[in-house]
Amino acid sequence: MYSDLLPQSPMTYIPAMMRRLRELDDASYLQGLLAYHAAPTLAGIKPASLVCPDGAGRDLEPALAACAERLGALFGVGVKSLGRRASVTLILIYRSELLRSALAEREAAALLRNSGYAAPPGDVPGLLAQLRQKCSSADFPHEIGVFLGYPAADVRIFMAGGEIRPGRDAAALAWRAFGDLGPARCATRRFRSAKLLAARLLAAGADLLTLAERLRQSG
Repeated sequence: MYSDLLPQSPMTYIPAMMRRLRELDDASYLQGLLAYHAAPTLAGIKPASLVCPDGAGRDLEPALAACAERLGALFGVGVKSLGRRASVTLILIYRSELLRSALAEREAAALLRNSGYAAPPGDVPGLLAQLRQKCSSADFPHEIGVFLGYPAADVRIFMAGGEIRPGRDAAALAWRAFGDLGPARCATRRFRSAKLLAARLLAAGADLLTLAERLRQSG
């Protein structure tokens, strides 16, 4: 349907998407930006995505509530502001059931307990409230990795200052993987595929309903 409007090379999808988004009003711009960055979560292959939108000189705060309602209705996701750090708004887009399962996993639950989280593993609102409090502290809460669906073992080693062994292509992965790279590479490919699909459709002018349908099919 949109193939005649698409850029010829995947390398041009993202710049073309950004040019089109910049032509939109604040709410539509923010919706598109969140949909792109959180595409793996919208597709149902990642429990949560952290988005730090580039305001590009815009005041996006007033548009966030409307965007959250719209994305929630179309994609069945929650949208939560985790506050601001260094003038950047941190926005978490999440699927409650996937997130509950990720945080209830034994190693993830233990990591959160050791990081000072008092809410039980199944209490997603309580854990998110505590995460928001931690995001306002001086030290960034790197345990957020388990909220984003990354393996608790990798998050724990990263928090302890673990170093990637020389020669590992860690920079090409979605997170710092210290163990078997196979699952990390597979997940990274799926995440990038979802984001590329979102960029391609947004660049072509697709609306969010179309994007929701295509991402559900791709997931």
